[in-house]
Amino acid sequence: MRTIVLDVSVPKVLLTRLLGRFSRAAYFGPASPLRLLELPDPPLPAPDWVRVRNRLCGICGSDLHQLFVDASLDVAPTALPSHQRSYLGHEMVGEVVEIGPAVDAFAVGDRVVRWGRADDCRARGRLDLCPACARGHRVLCERASEPREHVPVGGGFGDTFITPASTLLPVPDVLADERAIFTEPAAVSLHAAWRRLPQAGERVLVLGCGTIGFLLVQALSVLQPGCENTAVAEFPWQAEMARTFGAHRVFLSSDDGFATLPI
Repeated sequence: MRTIVLDVSVPKVLLTRLLGRFSRAAYFGPASPLRLLELPDPPLPAPDWVRVRNRLCGICGSDLHQLFVDASLDVAPTALPSHQRSYLGHEMVGEVVEIGPAVDAFAVGDRVVRWGRADDCRARGRLDLCPACARGHRVLCERASEPREHVPVGGGFGDTFITPASTLLPVPDVLADERAIFTEPAAVSLHAAWRRLPQAGERVLVLGCGTIGFLLVQALSVLQPGCENTAVAEFPWQAEMARTFGAHRVFLSSDDGFATLPI
């Protein structure tokens, strides 16, 4: 297995931040917590686990924050005591190449995407679900900081990874790999839109025109085409893309928003 890892070492993170002020090479140097490793292929540790070979992986903003060690040390996943190593790349699409004897939802050859870090109750194989997992809010699992019996190995920035089957979703044949990698950010955008679906005629402000912002503009256009959505972009090219994706009005963060928007 070949994979990119970020070892959570406070001294290395602080030293790399300091050296990075003088040279960007420090982020990939010997003092950096970032490493490219060749590891023996680990066996599946439990009957409900699978092995996936990566086909394609997107680059999330959180990946860049970790690559350049500018993510805060007091937020998850860095702050969780059970996370001493992070395998980078989570917007991946891959092909199942091995399944445990208890896996019946997938077969070898299936295309899949992964979500989460296998921290939740279902990924841990627990029958007594915490309140958040029982509601289906697995990303808010109350046991996420507890040590795990088995730890997923590998990420999207590598050739393969092993994970519980419960962390995977099937990819329909009609969906190309290049679109399947947007599953996770699209889910974030849809969740945000559904939490408080606007009514027809209401005005919605989308702050930020990164990937999730663009997807949120599209989700709002589909779920409630009668609302009026405005996007705030940092760069002119983002503003142009937001208009292409369906924003009714766009202005730059450097503009006077009060003067730009009608009251």
